Amino acid sequence: MKNFTSIILPIILLACATTGEVTDRQKRQALLKKDNVIQSSVKNQRGVVTEYIFAQESDIEFQMKTGFSEAAQACENYARQKPTQNSWIDSCDTALEDPTLSPFNQAASLYNKALILGNLTKTSDAKGVLKHLIQKHPTFNEADYEMSRLEYEDGNFSLAKTYAQSAISKKIKRPSRAYYIIGKAYENDFDFSSARQAYEKGLSHDAGNGKLRRNLERINRLWPDK
Repeated sequence: MKNFTSIILPIILLACATTGEVTDRQKRQALLKKDNVIQSSVKNQRGVVTEYIFAQESDIEFQMKTGFSEAAQACENYARQKPTQNSWIDSCDTALEDPTLSPFNQAASLYNKALILGNLTKTSDAKGVLKHLIQKHPTFNEADYEMSRLEYEDGNFSLAKTYAQSAISKKIKRPSRAYYIIGKAYENDFDFSSARQAYEKGLSHDAGNGKLRRNLERINRLWPDK
């Protein structure tokens, strides 16, 4: 879920008009919560449909979580567990076969399937799923970062840098992760000036990141900026 920093009353009113009745308590919670989410629920034939509205300044994005099945939930849970089992992929496939699954949850299930495949060291299969995800759901920015990480681990530094830059352009959460990969890719090309800039940008987002700071200190020591 995205994490936004500001929400304004007109957007709240628009949210109320869009999602149906939103209680005063929900409005207050939306103002207080940092993720700026207004949540409302309505019933359909399959059960509860929950709609989340996110707001940042003048931009409004709607994410519909519809028909979030048990298989999709299992797929999400398995993606975060190790050691991994091959059978866990079945939950993701079952979720993806559900015609009522929302686009957001389709993207999430594809992403979680890729994570499981990666944990099984089936890197080629994981990349295939991620490429499909990026093509079908280009705004799902975590897919770009995961591709950059896999390409980096496979030694494909140019591709890793390209995907990391794409993840940053799509406003990935915690962009310091992507800047680390970009910096390492530039180091592989002996472009230490660009690597230094990447590490500095990463630290501007995460000043306490030890890996970024150590790499920057190493470059400054061995290849000082002239």
